[in-house]
Amino acid sequence: MPSTYNNNFSFNPKDIALIEEGLRTLSEHHDTIMMMRDGDAADPGAIETKDKKLKQVNELLGKIYNQKIFYSQTHSHDGVPLG
Repeated sequence: MPSTYNNNFSFNPKDIALIEEGLRTLSEHHDTIMMMRDGDAADPGAIETKDKKLKQVNELLGKIYNQKIFYSQTHSHDGVPLG
């Protein structure tokens, strides 16, 4: 087993978009299951585990979002954003 981890990944924007889409689908699927589930038969331990997993997914989505660089149109002569 290697003692170091690969810290450099080469994803293009389409790859990142696909990862985000998958994570959002997982999050929506979790919400749907939680709404459909019968509250009386729910196991509190299972609910807590699923909530932790959902929190991890949302935190990962936040990390991806925070690393994005958003571009806007700028004036060509002074570089100031439009609008």
